[in-house]
Amino acid sequence: MRTLNAVFLAGMLANCSVLIGDGPGLVGKKCTTNEQCGAEARCLAGTCVALDGGAGGGSTGGGSTGGGSTGGGSTAGGSTAGGSMAGGSTAGGSTAGGSTAGGSVGGGSTAGGAAGGAAAGGAAGGVVPFNNTWTRILDGGITVRAGMAFEDDADSGVTFLYGGFSGTTYQTDTWRLTSAGWQQVLANGTPPTARAGAAVAFDAARRQVVVHGGNLEGQACCDNTTWIFDVATTTWSQVSSTGPARSMAAMAFDPTRNVIFLFGGRAPDTSDSDQTWQFNGSAWTQVTVSSSPPAREAHVAFVDPATGNFFVSGGATSVSNPYAGRSDTWVLQGVGTGSVRWNAVTSPAYAPVRFGASIAYDPLRRLFVMFGGVQTGPSPGVLLNDTWTFDPSNLQWTMGHNGVAPLTSPSPRHRFGLTWVTRLRRTTLFGGTTDYSTTAQNNEVWVYGGP
Repeated sequence: MRTLNAVFLAGMLANCSVLIGDGPGLVGKKCTTNEQCGAEARCLAGTCVALDGGAGGGSTGGGSTGGGSTGGGSTAGGSTAGGSMAGGSTAGGSTAGGSTAGGSVGGGSTAGGAAGGAAAGGAAGGVVPFNNTWTRILDGGITVRAGMAFEDDADSGVTFLYGGFSGTTYQTDTWRLTSAGWQQVLANGTPPTARAGAAVAFDAARRQVVVHGGNLEGQACCDNTTWIFDVATTTWSQVSSTGPARSMAAMAFDPTRNVIFLFGGRAPDTSDSDQTWQFNGSAWTQVTVSSSPPAREAHVAFVDPATGNFFVSGGATSVSNPYAGRSDTWVLQGVGTGSVRWNAVTSPAYAPVRFGASIAYDPLRRLFVMFGGVQTGPSPGVLLNDTWTFDPSNLQWTMGHNGVAPLTSPSPRHRFGLTWVTRLRRTTLFGGTTDYSTTAQNNEVWVYGGP
């Protein structure tokens, strides 16, 4: 993995924003050094292998999982917060949520980015080493921004970004992150109208980035439209069915039912919601529950791919005092039965309380990784840069790695993108707002786990 990162960094330093190709004349050729394979490949077991994964796209499981953009599933507080959960959907027979593309032969293909053809869960080749540190691999190549959709398609190994805002300018462009840097996608169809505070999730079953609600540019809360980006055809389209009008809600994809759950968010009357909804790829329906967590916005949301349990955590809980935050965690259980209810997770929570964090699923360690956000309490606007993990098997939050904080971390921020990038096999962070009182954003890309 260290060699791959070194070659990746070479492209990053050039701040490339276009894909320069995999060099078909080099891929598949015999080699002894990485330099013999060019900038877009590495020397693996004596053969030049494309970094972008080729047809295999690396492992198919664990895709963009839980998070993607800013914490809580909204672009204001975590647009995909628990967003994609590609883990488990196509993970080649893997267990425990299928998140590791492990059970598949060789992880899909040697060119899929798994070292020595090993699956991304450690089958047939070795375990991906994990270092408790964040590493910056790119800075530049795209406009600085926050509040974007940032999602990974495990099937193709391509990571997509949409929209966000740069300063006070709303963006409606679509990009993909490659081994050569950022490449703008000339998408088909019509992208969503400019907005902030939208909820975003990746539907791994249908291979679609789903964007819902938010505040339209120049308008008050809240929009109720849903938009889909088909990654196979790079086409945007609007869904005919409208959902709940919300901003700063949180969504997450459930691979056991192939639906997206949405919880909370700010409603048109400016109150926070405690409603639960689900989207089946074409239509929205409200989920009837016998109990609900306290209403909130800018929280994180995520789904355990092994059980289909939908979790929400943190967020801001009072519109009149948006700094009254929480660190509680709740789980939705009984979906599909006659008794659907939310239950509080009673294990110790992270500290301090926060909103605007983001969360992503690490399918190799089978943990959710949460970073940053805004500390709530008597001193509003204190940005955070701590890292926490949540183990869905025992419902425990833990600081960093086994209780130890990362050696290095990105600067404090919120409204950033966070997703699992299949090609890198790392939880990956992009951008965000780094000064709560201003519109200061950046365009850094960081990975957690070391090079």
